[in-house]
Amino acid sequence: MEPQPKSEESSKPATNGGITAIGDSVLLDAAPHLEKLLPGIVIDGKVGRQMYQALDVVAQLKAEGKLGDRVVIELGTNGAFSSKQLHELLSSLQDARKIVLINTRVPRKWQDTVNSTLQEVADEYSNTEIMDWYSASKEKQSYFADDGVHLKREGAESYASLLNKSLQGG
Repeated sequence: MEPQPKSEESSKPATNGGITAIGDSVLLDAAPHLEKLLPGIVIDGKVGRQMYQALDVVAQLKAEGKLGDRVVIELGTNGAFSSKQLHELLSSLQDARKIVLINTRVPRKWQDTVNSTLQEVADEYSNTEIMDWYSASKEKQSYFADDGVHLKREGAESYASLLNKSLQGG
């Protein structure tokens, strides 16, 4: 029951100003709101996805002509990753005009490690910035389901709005 990227996207050139978002179940929670705010966005989300899987997703999207020149990466909800893994991913996206890495709010021991790794590595790339979901969702229990991770409608709308602002900013 995972949403598939829209088929009409396949006819567009790989870097024709499009937006591609790669993530896990949190991205899927926000997907309907992102599609309203950013018509034509390609969303490739998968429950349980981790950072080490992102290189393969990028390669597949490139091969299918579905990788836009603005790329959103929302990973870290399901576990930590190394700075080397993130460097490899960002290097594979060197042709992107803009990359937005979304930090995480997850009540798990790896949350702070994920967020510090994202920030440290993002600072090394001129085309990469952080969308600070961690700060934006602070003390907003109404944004989250009982697990403290997945988004209710209010949280998903706020998440989508914040991402839209990040993408419009450059």
